[in-house]
Amino acid sequence: MSLGGRSFGPPYQILEESTTSRSSSARLCIVNLGHFRTGTTTLATAAEALGLRVHREFPELASSVACRDFLVNPKEKVEAWWHEKDGSKNFFRAIEEYDLICDGWSAVLIFLPPQDLLSLCLKAHELNVHLVFVATMRDIEFIVHSELHHWIRHDLVQKAGLSVEDQCNLEGLLRKRAKAHYDRLVSFSEQSNVVYPKKILHLLPLDEVNTSWSSTLASLYIDKFSETSWTQALRIAGIQNCNPPLPIQGILLTVRIGSGDQIIKDIKSLFTSIERDPLCEYILILALDHDEADTEEANKLIHSLQSRSRIKALDVIVNPPRDSRSPFPICQVWDQMSKKAWTHGASWVVLLGDDVRIHSNFHYREIYSSFLKISESLCCPFGFGCPWLNDLTFPGFPTFPVIGKVHYEIFGGLIPKQRIDAFFNQDLDPYLHRLYLKFGASPLLLNAPLSNNTGGNDGSEARYKRISAAGWRDWVLEDVEPIERYLKSHSTRHVEPRILLDVIVPTYRLNLSYLEGICALKVPDRLRTTFIIIVDNPALLIQRMEEIVEKKYPNDRKHALILASGDLENLLSEKSNPSATRPGNNIRVRCNAENLGASASRNRGLGESSAEYVLFLDDDVLPEYNLLEAYQEHLTRFLSADSNEESTLVGLVGMVNFPRSPTLPLKHAAILMSYLTYMFEIVADSRFQNPAWGVTANILVKRCPGLRFDTDYAKTGGGEDIDFCLRLLENGGHLKAAPDAIVHHPFWNGSILEISMHFFNWARGDSALFSRFPHHCYCSFPNIVETLLFMLPFSYGQPRQFLLAAACLSVSDVIVDMCDFKEFSHRCNVVGHPRPLWFSVLAHFLANFYVNILEAGRLLGHLRRCQFFNITKRFDWHCGKLVNSRSNFRHKEGRKFAVFIAFAAFLIRKK
Repeated sequence: MSLGGRSFGPPYQILEESTTSRSSSARLCIVNLGHFRTGTTTLATAAEALGLRVHREFPELASSVACRDFLVNPKEKVEAWWHEKDGSKNFFRAIEEYDLICDGWSAVLIFLPPQDLLSLCLKAHELNVHLVFVATMRDIEFIVHSELHHWIRHDLVQKAGLSVEDQCNLEGLLRKRAKAHYDRLVSFSEQSNVVYPKKILHLLPLDEVNTSWSSTLASLYIDKFSETSWTQALRIAGIQNCNPPLPIQGILLTVRIGSGDQIIKDIKSLFTSIERDPLCEYILILALDHDEADTEEANKLIHSLQSRSRIKALDVIVNPPRDSRSPFPICQVWDQMSKKAWTHGASWVVLLGDDVRIHSNFHYREIYSSFLKISESLCCPFGFGCPWLNDLTFPGFPTFPVIGKVHYEIFGGLIPKQRIDAFFNQDLDPYLHRLYLKFGASPLLLNAPLSNNTGGNDGSEARYKRISAAGWRDWVLEDVEPIERYLKSHSTRHVEPRILLDVIVPTYRLNLSYLEGICALKVPDRLRTTFIIIVDNPALLIQRMEEIVEKKYPNDRKHALILASGDLENLLSEKSNPSATRPGNNIRVRCNAENLGASASRNRGLGESSAEYVLFLDDDVLPEYNLLEAYQEHLTRFLSADSNEESTLVGLVGMVNFPRSPTLPLKHAAILMSYLTYMFEIVADSRFQNPAWGVTANILVKRCPGLRFDTDYAKTGGGEDIDFCLRLLENGGHLKAAPDAIVHHPFWNGSILEISMHFFNWARGDSALFSRFPHHCYCSFPNIVETLLFMLPFSYGQPRQFLLAAACLSVSDVIVDMCDFKEFSHRCNVVGHPRPLWFSVLAHFLANFYVNILEAGRLLGHLRRCQFFNITKRFDWHCGKLVNSRSNFRHKEGRKFAVFIAFAAFLIRKK
């Protein structure tokens, strides 16, 4: 027998015999040569329903080359596997063990030379297996669409390492491979029909799955499965690979035409950048101002847009008449435009302007892939979520959100009805982002960058007056409730809401190593975190960043600060842990125009945050890597608690640990012995499971609308954290200790005098607490500083006697403390390591010196505020949490005052 002049020898005579008469003992094995996504899964599922053994081994695609070869070089790939990777041996074993071989390698077997395919029949004959080939088939265009879905869904473009050119031509490459596969099937069918008198290749078109498939398959299994059995099995399986058409993008574009020519040019550039992704088809909703809607320029613009090949629909809305000098309510216009786009069938909408340029050839695929991943991770319908494009002009900020069609089902529009009048022309983008961030459905699309040429973050002025939506950050937690209800009814699994927790760090020192350590914290999976750095030293920021980036900023200070903040943001992002750049975990740097102080800087950080929890850290702490994990564990425990403890929990107080070592310098040991750092480490004391307050070096608080730090306290800090916490607790809330949430605080640098002045300024600020919270104050005996103040009038003109009295009082102060051996031992133990007695005594003297300097600062604060009635009053720093603390302290000061009086009497008598 010959085919096209080619002679076939005796082996093919054996094939001829084996295919004309089937031995009663021979087992039937079907090999499906059909292309991927042509019904292969349907066939396999139906066969399994009938109890047949089905083999589906997919190729190992560990390398990008292997993945790419399956697309562009399937013939070379399958031949290499067949001859070099023991593919033929493995396939022969599969023939012997299985009833149906489908998908995987079998989908590319058709690219083997005919003699290799026919060798399968020879081997099957040797194994007493009757081998039959089938080929599931589908229209090539449907295959291409289905494959496009598959490549995007499984990120195969990245795995294959396709060049930009191949990515742009992905549709063409998939069509070329599908056509080649079809041509090989036709060729093999023709050749096999010549070689065999009986048909060896049976075609199974997918559009005939409910008609001809049953009869064809039943004819192969003559006495085993009836046509009815196959019909039922195929009905159970259903069509598995019925991917819908690619989604349609909705573009919302508002323009002010003006002279016309320039705007048409700009819009042409915009859509050229959009259409670089050849898969992108879009619906365009264009908004024109009332006074320009019927102009020649408007008609020219509309005509130019209608002529674009990728546009599926164009709808024009006309903005209501307005005074040209009044601000434009763009948010409400966007709401109207988005409804139009979703009504036209858009899968998502993206808000753009004519000054935007997209710098990615594949932004559409990035968006599509993102929605697919959200749908798969949350087990919810496609179109849920709000990814956001990577705005290079305003890094780390969701300036250009992409809102899925499910948002329309939930809210009936872009803006929830109760907020429609609240949003004018600002804040809608971050609001939408934060709504979905709560559910892990608002990722940053790093590979879809764009730039905004006007009104971005480059220091240029916006084209309109900005009107903020005051209070939008407080609305987020209320407005996520409809989204949560939607997921409960539409997701096939329980979706655990994320915890929104932002980290706020005011910095004056601008120590980059400390800031990098904070921004490098590990962010757990359940948290969504923004690290908000507020720089309160603008001159230092410009100087430091000019040195690092080696460039000179503009003379315009405002512009220079914006650029320097952006550079610092990029620097911290580059050096932070990869988890910090994960979607929803980013870094934001803002700089005050002038030095405003710690309280004002923290307030600005609160203004930047819309999280439900805020973690305050100081810029001179070294947090442990798992700090956020520790806080997450505490929050998760309280959020899942059945008691009312969760509802009243308003914050967690973390541990601020000061270093201990056998070689600790005297000046630092004295700080520990002075108890001035006790409140930093208060959570280490088991008596304080619910402390009254915590220092802002490490404290997490629940968002409380309207609550801010009081800026009347000292810029350098002192008392503002206590004030904030006490006001936070006023409505019955409580704080909880979190001793495993640890940061390390180095001792303050400088000489003994410089350290003393730090405490002096600290107390000068916290003296304001006495009048703010009089119920936490109580009267006591005068301390050294107050006693010296009372003695001052009597020492006029006698400085030596006054200094001598001060020295005597200081000595007596230490002696009284050391006579209480229990307290002296406790102070020595606070240092953490045994030290010589002389060291402990000197440290005790220095500790009391620090305390007296601190009391001097507090006294000065009273005098400067003319609050003389606060002299001899003490503030209960435990705020009633420590039993007998007031009486114990009063007794101690009483004993000291008695000694002071005795010394004073002695000096007067001696005089």
